[in-house]
Amino acid sequence: MSQIHFLLTFILISISTVALAKSDTKSQVDRLESNSKNSEQNLEQYERNLATVEKNIAEVDKALANLKTQLEDVKVTEGDMKKNKEELDKAKAKYENLISKENEDIKKDQVAIDQLQKALHDAEERQRKRNEHILAYQKKIQEIEQEKGDWDQHTQMVGQLQKGILQKEASAQSEKKKWADKKQAYLVEVKKWKSQARNAKETYLKYKHLND
Repeated sequence: MSQIHFLLTFILISISTVALAKSDTKSQVDRLESNSKNSEQNLEQYERNLATVEKNIAEVDKALANLKTQLEDVKVTEGDMKKNKEELDKAKAKYENLISKENEDIKKDQVAIDQLQKALHDAEERQRKRNEHILAYQKKIQEIEQEKGDWDQHTQMVGQLQKGILQKEASAQSEKKKWADKKQAYLVEVKKWKSQARNAKETYLKYKHLND
């Protein structure tokens, strides 16, 4: 009778142990499955973040290329303005030399008037014409000075425009660096979670049959 009691007790203990072990195995497999799903979700999130960063970097690169083109155009315009200003200075010097020559001729003519009263009328006529020339040349100089002033204002505007472009370029470079840093961080996270997701899924698949 005691042997039968012992046998029944042993059978009950064995059944309880097997049931407990099966319950623990199911819990572990469920936890592995949850880890695998969470890892895949994290991987998807970081891959979406990485795509957003790469799109932003492409937009910044496009803006930088446009700013570079504008800066080159401004430099070409600045060179043309400098050349035009040099030509205006040459023209001004030419007319100043002409004025000097006319003034010298006026002095000579005045001497001729003093010496030759007979030639007074002709000399005065020539003087009148030369004065007209001077007025014309002076008017030209005024026009040149006005045009030079206009070019100076334009040069100042171009300088301000160039400064603005350079500031935008610096800002774009800073923005690109910020996105590049974020990209690097996301690449690290993607790599980490891709590996973790793969390992979690492999572990889950390895022990999945224990749930059956």
